[in-house]
Amino acid sequence: PYYCSTWSAEFRRWFKARRIPNAHMVDDWLTVGKTEAEARERMLTITQLFESCGFALATEKFEYGTKMVFLGVLIDSARMELRFESTQSKGMRIQLETYLHRITNGSEVDHSTIRHVCGKLNWFAEIVQSGRMHIRSWWAYEKYGSRMYPTTRNKLILDTQWWIDLLRSWENDHSL
Repeated sequence: PYYCSTWSAEFRRWFKARRIPNAHMVDDWLTVGKTEAEARERMLTITQLFESCGFALATEKFEYGTKMVFLGVLIDSARMELRFESTQSKGMRIQLETYLHRITNGSEVDHSTIRHVCGKLNWFAEIVQSGRMHIRSWWAYEKYGSRMYPTTRNKLILDTQWWIDLLRSWENDHSL
């Protein structure tokens, strides 16, 4: 399928009533068609509905194709793959390498950073199911901090390395 994304508010139900598949987050919209022409036609209907309500869409920002980034997730319908785009993957990989260095050298990561990492890894695990197995140690770290068992700390190190390796593959634009 071909995809198109744009911005919006709460028009989803109107599009659903018109049988236009869509997803949105705040002002980013995504629709799909079997062909690019069908995606464009659906986007035109969405645009016309917004305009009939007095909203103008920045049509120059519309993107069409079989491969696009929507809300940070790279959707590739030609290869039937989902992954996080490379810049975001690289940023998180660098962060995790910093935290891994601290943890392996006996330092601690502050609690708010740990919570951020837990949330971010949870989001990444939405794309790769095996990621769920590799976030539990971060949640244990969030709960127990420096008081966690040595075996759990070792698991945290292994899990963090697993995420670093996966993020590096996404960073280099490789499939899951």
